[in-house]
Amino acid sequence: MIFMVLRVNAVASQGESPEEAARNARYTALKSLIGNNDVLLVAPTQDDQLETVCCNCSWQRPACLSAMPEITAFGLGMMLRPLLNVSKLAIDDYARVQCIKLG
Repeated sequence: MIFMVLRVNAVASQGESPEEAARNARYTALKSLIGNNDVLLVAPTQDDQLETVCCNCSWQRPACLSAMPEITAFGLGMMLRPLLNVSKLAIDDYARVQCIKLG
């Protein structure tokens, strides 16, 4: 197992939300680590998906109703978001039943 700490500059530029700046900085750092045919698994939930759509609308983005795709190209590989159709509550319930401590 390898553990890496990546430091990024997540300062928002003109017209960029703090969330967008943080996401862009994270993705830029991670893309350099994703090789050909590699897969990055991330865990945004259904609740995060709703937040994304609401934030896009509040920032009056042209693609207001756009949301995160489940599968997307990422660096030389792919990014998968397998939990987009699962609520945070369902994950919390599962963790409680399995005696998994979250955060």
